[in-house]
Amino acid sequence: MNQSLEGQLFHPTFLQRLVDANLGFVRFMNFQETNANTQQNWSDRRPPLHMNMSGTLNLRSPADGFPGRRGSGIAFEHMVALSNAAGKDLWVCIPHLATEEFIRNLVRLIRFGAADFAERFGNIDCEVP
Repeated sequence: MNQSLEGQLFHPTFLQRLVDANLGFVRFMNFQETNANTQQNWSDRRPPLHMNMSGTLNLRSPADGFPGRRGSGIAFEHMVALSNAAGKDLWVCIPHLATEEFIRNLVRLIRFGAADFAERFGNIDCEVP
């Protein structure tokens, strides 16, 4: 079966496998490229309409001794959308350089974008290199 994927954010086979998986949550650590992530300000994050969902968005070094040009991961909006579409809890990692404004904006995005926020909100974790 060769269906058009136009207008679909996620491939139907991928989404169905995630729905069928015996998982209570989806941890987005690798989708986010969490380790040594350089996002600090809200403007550093990958926007949902960016032409791709991987690669470097800024040249900042994540910490002393680490080179810049680190990946920034997929858009947080896509993480929320995938969690909602699959009916799974969301586990995101806050970048270790994130400002208070970044954290507030991320929590708002999740709160107002996630279905059943009060019951399904997973965990916000911070991975420090």
